[in-house]
Amino acid sequence: MTTLLIRELHAVGIQHGQQVLDIGAGTGTLTDHLARFVGPHGRVVAVSTDTDQLRPTSIIDVYRRDIRTDPLPGDPGTYDVVIARCLDQQHAHRPDTIEQMITLLKPGGWLVLGELTYAPAVVYREPEAENASALINVVADAVLAALINNDQLMNWGTWAPATLLRYGMEHICVFDHAETWTGGGPGTTFLADHARRLHDVLLQAGLPADDLHRFLDLITDSALVMRSFPTGTLHARKPR
Repeated sequence: MTTLLIRELHAVGIQHGQQVLDIGAGTGTLTDHLARFVGPHGRVVAVSTDTDQLRPTSIIDVYRRDIRTDPLPGDPGTYDVVIARCLDQQHAHRPDTIEQMITLLKPGGWLVLGELTYAPAVVYREPEAENASALINVVADAVLAALINNDQLMNWGTWAPATLLRYGMEHICVFDHAETWTGGGPGTTFLADHARRLHDVLLQAGLPADDLHRFLDLITDSALVMRSFPTGTLHARKPR
């Protein structure tokens, strides 16, 4: 998703010297890009529930926040760009959260959002194993459902722009993206890592342990070609 959000940042014209709020900063990969974009005279405020991998610098300030309960840092009209991703994994796409982000933007500032969105898994070429495609579809769908855990994402591209329009935002653009993943590559490794992390959740949801273990073997097979998890990105401007 980082690459897609960088594309959005170029689209909104991020510049040296700007003030940026980075919500859901996580490992800090995008935060580091933001620091390079704004340069030594700019400022990036990185917010995450887990800040262990974030390092403050002369440009980057780090705040530990749970945006479901904690206010975002900054005064009204502070930021040129507010960027957030995967908020629905924290159940944070509530009206008050959106309103906070918009309030923190300067007039003419840009809001940039990125989310996983729901679509059934698609296997384009399966490994030579019995029922491989069906098993991969079932487990990949279960992983995505566990990651999203929010029915709103079924129609993210519809309700998100409508919500922003109600708050008076303008120049709203939504993009949907998917790519191909090959077995054993970065994409399927990402999927496998999440499947392992969600092991107990998936079993509690009724997925047999043997199916999960077989799935982890199948997605390392270089014969596999499948569609990635779909993602949606959006940018919108606060009126001047």
